[in-house]
Amino acid sequence: MNTQTLQFKIENLRATTIQRTLEGLFTVVASLFVTALLPSLLIKYFYANAQLFEQPKLLEYIPVATFAISGAYIVFVIVGNFSRGAKIRQAESELALSESMTANDLGTTQEELAELEKIVDNALAKPNKSKRSNTKKSTRKKSAK
Repeated sequence: MNTQTLQFKIENLRATTIQRTLEGLFTVVASLFVTALLPSLLIKYFYANAQLFEQPKLLEYIPVATFAISGAYIVFVIVGNFSRGAKIRQAESELALSESMTANDLGTTQEELAELEKIVDNALAKPNKSKRSNTKKSTRKKSAK
């Protein structure tokens, strides 16, 4: 993928995350209003002419149903946001990788590379000398004891 496609994907996922979060909040607020207002509206208009000796079962189920719906939607939003967050992190790492690969100059010149090669060659050559001198010293100490 090119960088523009990845940037669009990241922005789209972030916008979707914000949208779903707002929808979840709207669902909770709507369930609170339905729980508070619907039973009184039902009694006022639907059961207006009926003689009620006990509370109808419908009025007991309204709060349970609205909170169950809003709770399920909130869980759906949370799981969706976590998965979108993982996709965003993955797309950002792909974007960073593609941007570093598209930059042909990685910040090192030929002179710097030659200097680094000399440092590595010197570092590899020195341990061989020090190992030989250490082994000779250790054998001398053993024979002296």
